[in-house]
Amino acid sequence: MPKPSSLRAGHRVVAPGAAALVAVAFAAISACGAPAPSGPAALRLIPDRAEPGASISVDGSGFGPGASGDLAFDGSVVGMPAFLANAAGAFRMALAVPTTAAAGPHTITALDQQGHLRAHATLVVTPGAPGTVPPPSPVASDGSRSSSGASSAPSSSQSLVAAPSSPGLDGIPAFTHVYVIVLENREYDSIIGETETAPYLNALAARYGLATNYDAVGHGIASYLALFSGSTHGIADEGIYDISGQNLFDQIESHGLSWAVFAQNVPGNCFMGPTASGGEDGPGTYVRRHEPAINFRDVSGNPSRCARITDFTHFDPAAANLEVIIPNDCNDMEDCSTAKGDAWLSHFLPRITTSPAFANSLVVITFDEGRTSLGGGGHVATILVGPDVRPHFASDVAHDHYSLLRTIEDAWRLPCLGHACQANNLREFFR
Repeated sequence: MPKPSSLRAGHRVVAPGAAALVAVAFAAISACGAPAPSGPAALRLIPDRAEPGASISVDGSGFGPGASGDLAFDGSVVGMPAFLANAAGAFRMALAVPTTAAAGPHTITALDQQGHLRAHATLVVTPGAPGTVPPPSPVASDGSRSSSGASSAPSSSQSLVAAPSSPGLDGIPAFTHVYVIVLENREYDSIIGETETAPYLNALAARYGLATNYDAVGHGIASYLALFSGSTHGIADEGIYDISGQNLFDQIESHGLSWAVFAQNVPGNCFMGPTASGGEDGPGTYVRRHEPAINFRDVSGNPSRCARITDFTHFDPAAANLEVIIPNDCNDMEDCSTAKGDAWLSHFLPRITTSPAFANSLVVITFDEGRTSLGGGGHVATILVGPDVRPHFASDVAHDHYSLLRTIEDAWRLPCLGHACQANNLREFFR
């Protein structure tokens, strides 16, 4: 399909049909039989007393299915997270108490997209020690949230992650965490605007940031290598490779930061095989060519490094600065429907967005490749989600996988790798 012309960085644009995406997506969610909210919208703060700089949990209930808006602190949405309710009209968001907040009562409000008040709650800011935020509810191996039972993943309070010591480069925030979720084999127009098969992705795209002019680089394993090393290494097939050369994982470690890969159904123990099925994650198949880190020799040949590649039962949103999330070959849409992958994401993503770790973080949802060769690997949907992402924002600035790599490198002041050195970053998406 022909692409719109590029705009200068930071220009606010609306993708074709994007203005109607939220309403249509929410209607699609409701049409699927989502339960109606049981009562008036309400907010609950956990804890309801905290000191400046502390992270609290804001639980919303009674909102409509797929309802979205902004949280505000004493009427200001600056630095506050956006919310997106699930099919039951509920959400849980992490909120950082402003460091400038004076001691005493303050009002946390939920505003709809028109800025209308939906619900409010009172937070008492105290100079004493903040309370603790309970961990998110345990989540089953398929990503669904359960009401009881222990999770095998370590709690966020047990994870020690170094925060970046310097601001990012070229307008990119210095995120504490970046989460990259890679799905498979869909062109842009098979996702964006397809609100019946991908209601959750379309709601995210309309609520947060959507790159409307983003191309994959290469096909198959080449697209993953491009995204995480700045080069396809001349690979154009679906073979098994053991690549030499520097990669993003090397850069991160050399700068005192950390990484982890969570690949659904991977057996662990530095598994080197092409595929694996079942295991603690339940039904499903892991595919090696979709998991980038194991394809680099300096990772696969080092037991302590490849031990950072684990399955979803070990997922912890506060485990590392960079977290790469690779669903199995059904949930990533390769061997199953778009609707299946969209439903998986709607269950999994709240594990990040409801965590305190989300307060200074970025989630990027992209596709390894499309089903054409536009731009080299197909025109694909890429969505940015996070507190620093400009809400309801779409950009037709030309980007590709090298741009995403450059954005991560700029956030943490890392040297550029390969073709990322000539790529632009995604700076127009950030406030």
